Amino acid sequence: MIANKKQTAFIFKYRPAYERSDFIVGKSNYEAVKWIDTWPNWRENGIIVIGPQGSGKSHLVSVWRKKSFGQEVILKYKNNFNEEIFKQKNIAIENLQEIKDYDYLLHIINYISEKGGKILITSTKKPAHLKINLADLSSRLLAYPHAEMKPPSDDVLEGLLIKLFLDRGLKVSKTVVKYILSRIERTYDNAKLLVFNIDKRALEENRAITIPLVKNEIEKFFYKKE
Repeated sequence: MIANKKQTAFIFKYRPAYERSDFIVGKSNYEAVKWIDTWPNWRENGIIVIGPQGSGKSHLVSVWRKKSFGQEVILKYKNNFNEEIFKQKNIAIENLQEIKDYDYLLHIINYISEKGGKILITSTKKPAHLKINLADLSSRLLAYPHAEMKPPSDDVLEGLLIKLFLDRGLKVSKTVVKYILSRIERTYDNAKLLVFNIDKRALEENRAITIPLVKNEIEKFFYKKE
């Protein structure tokens, strides 16, 4: 009887590195990073960081919260009143595109503004592209500076791949990283999915992360085989 060499992969939760020094800075995200680095010298009382899913917006929020002693506020659901919000001076609000209660959001913005506090907002969409039915809120959001995080440039994607592997405790050769960089579809989500699958495959087969293994995963998940 031939033993099956493939073993079950136990996917352990890993802890991403969220310090400022861990953030990969490049052409595609420099503008947003500059805003975080210039804190607390903001003339405006709020800014909006706009970028695709997985682009590092939450990482920047984590960095800013530590610098500003700010509190993150969850406003995804209606009637999500939290009196603790009104004890804060600086707050971060993620995923503007998912917020349902615009009246509450406007109330929070006005309150923080009156206290002389600051607000960091993230979104996958520009405020102008959202159907915001409150004129006061819409004008306030449009007046905030917008820092856009674009699809990853080569320098950011290369650094991101290395970071994703390191976050999982994996060291890969520069040759492997360059191979991935020249073939992967350039999105943040694709990079994360590919690293996850490579890690899983390597664990299942008890293999080192080599170009043949990576090639197979790229073909399997990102390209149609001819």
